[in-house]
Amino acid sequence: MKILGVDPGKTGSCCLLDTDSNEAIYLNFKFDKNNIFDINPFYSLIMQNEPDMIVMEKVQGRGGMGATSVFTFGICTGQILNTIKFTRMPFKHITPQSWQKKMHSGQDSNMKPKEKSFAAFNNLCPSYPLGKKPKMDIIDAFLIAHNELGTYHKWVFDEFEL
Repeated sequence: MKILGVDPGKTGSCCLLDTDSNEAIYLNFKFDKNNIFDINPFYSLIMQNEPDMIVMEKVQGRGGMGATSVFTFGICTGQILNTIKFTRMPFKHITPQSWQKKMHSGQDSNMKPKEKSFAAFNNLCPSYPLGKKPKMDIIDAFLIAHNELGTYHKWVFDEFEL
């Protein structure tokens, strides 16, 4: 089974989990200076791997964000969503509260959400290169995909390249 988790936004990432190979492949999204999404790597990752499901975090602007920031975030997220829709692969949204409830289960209640996510990621990806800390977008995309998978696996991590 292949599940693609997507953490959208200008600094977003996606992570493809393949249960046949136990491989986790991640891709950081790239936008140019005009906030135009570089569709090719993302589209290629999807079409080459044909995930059984694409799960994207359902996001919205947060209080304290300025109008320009919210608009830019919406434009970037919309381009990612349109790319997904263009592939015609099975797709659904998931709220942060939903995937975090499951993936943060068993973590110390005194930890902040990002700390809980990092701890869950480290538990599931012991092979992630030592001394390297992945960006939170990769961790979130991984956990979104793993939440959808619903079973426990240990993963080998790699970066997607064209």
